[in-house]
Amino acid sequence: MTCRESELKQLAAKAEDYLKGIGRKENLFSVNERDAVFVAVDMQNFVCQKDSGRCLPGIARVMLSVNEMADFCHARGIPVIWLRQCFSRRGGWDDEGLYGFFHNQPIEPGMFNQGEAAKIHPEMHLDPELDFVAEKNRYSAFAPGSSRLETLLSGLNRKQLIFGGAATNVCVESTARDAMQRGYQVIVLSDATTAFDNVLHEVSLLNIRLFFGDVRSVKDITREIGGFESFFA
Repeated sequence: MTCRESELKQLAAKAEDYLKGIGRKENLFSVNERDAVFVAVDMQNFVCQKDSGRCLPGIARVMLSVNEMADFCHARGIPVIWLRQCFSRRGGWDDEGLYGFFHNQPIEPGMFNQGEAAKIHPEMHLDPELDFVAEKNRYSAFAPGSSRLETLLSGLNRKQLIFGGAATNVCVESTARDAMQRGYQVIVLSDATTAFDNVLHEVSLLNIRLFFGDVRSVKDITREIGGFESFFA
């Protein structure tokens, strides 16, 4: 075990002691298919393509897990919302804000005006007849003016958000934090998320579990809702 892994293990143990000390149960929320929505975050070409130079560790596994969750939701009538990072540019104006300070400059043209880099990756199981796609121009889809996510959720009358996608510690966590602050029940899928480093991924999941929501696996969710064995047989 490396020093970094040892420190992560100690942090996780400390968090478990804290949760036990305040009497927190393992999972706060019971998954209910009448209340649930699956929110797939940034499963786009610039994240998922192997030749993009930004491929995250384990992204192939995450793509499979996100698809598994999406397929289950399609079969059970649970709405699926695909969020995608995308900016607008008209003339000399754009809405990227401070994004460029934290990424390669200039931002590739395909990230603007629903370009190729911003499209949902073709291997993702997006159903154009059933699913919703919402562009966002900030890490959090709930940031003022970022996206239409809150409007979609209001129209669907759903209060339980199940998150998968990338990156765990950036857009997933940012949106999950803001969702909790708005009164939504948050569940983040541990096996359908990833970050550019596993320690960041694990620490982000730990932080979410401590203060913002539940952390579950895809199989946890599908088994709790029911029909797992028959659906994946």
